[in-house]
Amino acid sequence: YVEVLASFFAAHFQQRWQSTRIGHQLEHDSLTGLWNRSRFRSLSRAAFDPQSSAIAVVDLVQLHALNEKYGHINGDAVMVEVAAALTGAAQDGEIVARVGGDQYGIFFPSAPSREWLLESVRRFGNVFSAEMGLGDREGKDSLPVAARIGYARAPEDGANVDDLLLRAEGRARASSQADRLVFPNS
Repeated sequence: YVEVLASFFAAHFQQRWQSTRIGHQLEHDSLTGLWNRSRFRSLSRAAFDPQSSAIAVVDLVQLHALNEKYGHINGDAVMVEVAAALTGAAQDGEIVARVGGDQYGIFFPSAPSREWLLESVRRFGNVFSAEMGLGDREGKDSLPVAARIGYARAPEDGANVDDLLLRAEGRARASSQADRLVFPNS
């Protein structure tokens, strides 16, 4: 009887652990541990203010070239370092997520003005003033990483989260300088 009961509880705890693990994998990026695009959109929708919310998209410059020159392991290490740096720059209520291969999204629940948003984008852009580590134990290996950051604010740039995200992504990748900053050379 004790063995049957122990087996039952072991199976129950195993199922709970697997369920929790699957739930985590559905909402998080497997490389960086940040929220994924789907969860970013749902969290942003829940906190969206149609009069002042904003989104910024950080697009890493030349990640493909970095992967080719230094290898994908080092490229992955840079992605993890960027994720940690952006998370460290976030303030209360700001949501940071990996929204694409070399893109990170930042949701601002309330951006009182365009000037406030610009200063907040610069705060995140300043993380690129230092080189990003490559994950070595001694912290000796690092590379300079550059990023373009596009941003959009409600209501002038869109009426919902998807509109703002699309606009910010387009601006991050656009060749013009309108509503986009480049770091570290801004």
